[in-house]
Amino acid sequence: MDVTAVFAACRWVHYGTLMFVFGASVLLWHVQTAPFAPAIAQACRAPLVAAVGLAWLSLLAWLPLEGAIIGDGWQAAGSWTTLAAVIVHTAFGHAWVLRVVLGLATVATVWRAPRTRNGAAWSAGVSAAWLATLALSGHAAMDEGARGWLHQINHALHVLCAGAWVGALVPLPWLLRALRDPAQRAPAVRALSTLSQAGHVAVAGVLTTGVFNTALILGRLPTDPESPYQVLLAAKILLTLAMVVLAINNRYRWAPRLKEQPDRALNAIRTHTLVEIALGVGVLALVAVLGLLEPA
Repeated sequence: MDVTAVFAACRWVHYGTLMFVFGASVLLWHVQTAPFAPAIAQACRAPLVAAVGLAWLSLLAWLPLEGAIIGDGWQAAGSWTTLAAVIVHTAFGHAWVLRVVLGLATVATVWRAPRTRNGAAWSAGVSAAWLATLALSGHAAMDEGARGWLHQINHALHVLCAGAWVGALVPLPWLLRALRDPAQRAPAVRALSTLSQAGHVAVAGVLTTGVFNTALILGRLPTDPESPYQVLLAAKILLTLAMVVLAINNRYRWAPRLKEQPDRALNAIRTHTLVEIALGVGVLALVAVLGLLEPA
């Protein structure tokens, strides 16, 4: 089995599950004062525990896979000498140790379940720190000095905005169910409005930091069809823009119709949300591969 393909799959699982934990925790924090919050928290319980478990396992697998890439083969993945050298002598190794600590903290926080506003805040905060450490290695860590710090800070903001956007989409259909209940419709509309405002910030943050990341890494638009990196980056940009179109359509076309055409509007919003999730999964798959390619 090809090491690179397994490594890309591991990165994909890690990114996706960690972003879900962060984004879902943010959503739970936003809706905790609503009467339907306990039902959403209960629905999120099993997926959150499963996601944080997968994020933890993929983090553990990341180290030997990194060793296999550096050592040029599966044999290096089981070499304690190689793995120790990776931990001690590489930026990735130092970041990995920090991620292990934050991963344990996130597991402990999510295991207790963010059923209260404070619990959701703790879950969001710890998982945000874990997610932000992705900027400590990879392309974001290839620069030095002030440019390097700027690159890592920008990339950390990029993954946090992406996590808040994509991760919160997964539990959103559970919130939409509350809109069908006349007794819960008013607080559900308020919660959806608050989330929409936060979503504007997250989407704007993804686009702004994404442009900046491209400028720092590539220094130009990804227009070279002979470069695998640029082709995949262009595909990532197109999928992201498609997600933006769906989000705008939900917010400015269908959300205002919730009063006059509730069933039709809810069905449209739910369908578009599911498509957004699917596109987000595709974007993360591209990101997982992009991180293993030489920017050129």
